[in-house]
Amino acid sequence: MQEIIIFSDSSRGVYIPQHFAESIKRELVTGVSEQDWKDLTLDPYGEDSDILGETWTKFLDNARVHHNGKEYLLFQDGDLFLISEDEIDSWLED
Repeated sequence: MQEIIIFSDSSRGVYIPQHFAESIKRELVTGVSEQDWKDLTLDPYGEDSDILGETWTKFLDNARVHHNGKEYLLFQDGDLFLISEDEIDSWLED
C-alpha cells in the first residue's frame, strides 16, 4: 500500500484546491465543514480569492483522507501529496 500519493501535480497551479474538491470522494475526508467544501470552488482570481486561500489552509491543516485503513494528511509543496500519517513521523527529526 502506498504511503505517499501525488494527488495533483503543480501544473494545476492555483486550481489545485478546486481539483481536489472535484476529484476526491468527499466521504473519505474528515476535518472540514460543508461550507469549506463550497469555498474551495471559489474563483482563485475572483473577489473572494482570500477566502479560498484561508479555506485551503484549513484543508492542509485539518483535513484527513481515510482510505484502505490508512489515514492521510494533505501536504502541498508545488504538487499536492497525500501522506500516510504513519509515514509523516519518519520525515520529522527527533
